[in-house]
Amino acid sequence: MTDTSDSLDQPSGFTAFVTWLMSRGMFDYGFFSAWGASLTLLAARVWLALPFYNAGMARVNDWPSQPFYFADIHPVPYLPPDIAALVTTIGELGLAGLLVLGLFGRFAGLGLGVMAAVIYFVVGQTETGLANGIANLEEQLPWMVVGAHLFFTGPGRLSLDYILRRTLIKA
Repeated sequence: MTDTSDSLDQPSGFTAFVTWLMSRGMFDYGFFSAWGASLTLLAARVWLALPFYNAGMARVNDWPSQPFYFADIHPVPYLPPDIAALVTTIGELGLAGLLVLGLFGRFAGLGLGVMAAVIYFVVGQTETGLANGIANLEEQLPWMVVGAHLFFTGPGRLSLDYILRRTLIKA
């Protein structure tokens, strides 16, 4: 009789193939968690940037009426309507673009999160803001949370920040 205890300990067939693949690093949990997290961060960046970009483009397309909106519909305290419209539009378009690209991703995420907080806690709490229903916690709280998350974690591997950092470290 032959001793088969050694052959039972060694995987064969499909099990051997999977073991071989996993030993090559392709199915390493670090690989999946790093790139999976980066895909999730990319999705979060696009998700956060999109409503701000759309709002900024709507402002640009209807620019003559912006002073009216910032004076009568959603005034920003202590800012003249013309300046509030300009600053808000630049912030919405500029920060959204930076965030999607992942360039200065932490700053852009924090900036959009702060804009959402200002919409809710400042503009939405004015007399006009309350009358017009500007403060919408179900909409703005997730923006604040995702903005803060992107600030603390960074934009991930699928970003210009990551590419530039890797390039500059090699140089």
